[in-house]
Amino acid sequence: MANIEFKPGPIIRSLPLVSGQTIANWNTAESTILTIGESGVTYWATLCVVNIGSLTVGADITTRGYMIVNGTEEFLGSDISTVGTDPNVFWPGGLWFFAIHEAIRLTAQSDTPADNGLAIKYEYILERH
Repeated sequence: MANIEFKPGPIIRSLPLVSGQTIANWNTAESTILTIGESGVTYWATLCVVNIGSLTVGADITTRGYMIVNGTEEFLGSDISTVGTDPNVFWPGGLWFFAIHEAIRLTAQSDTPADNGLAIKYEYILERH
């Protein structure tokens, strides 16, 4: 029977929950909700949600994700959610547990002018490896 040697893995440290909101002119232009992570540091995002519930009921909100790849910000994907019809709190891009090695930027744009000057809330938790 072979001897099995235990080798501890990397230390995982959960960082505090980050909660916030961004106020922007969501209809005027695509605007950044939040940026998480940093260049050259690996994190696991164990929670990343946005809340569009304060925007106009019936507005279509397009969320997009971007990440630096080989020094250039690249588009990761997008989703469209309708306020009051789709869930108001969601994981943008279906991302709910993912590794980050560069900053990821999440943006939103509304099809409704009344959403200018309103807030989109967010929460995220990172684990440092």
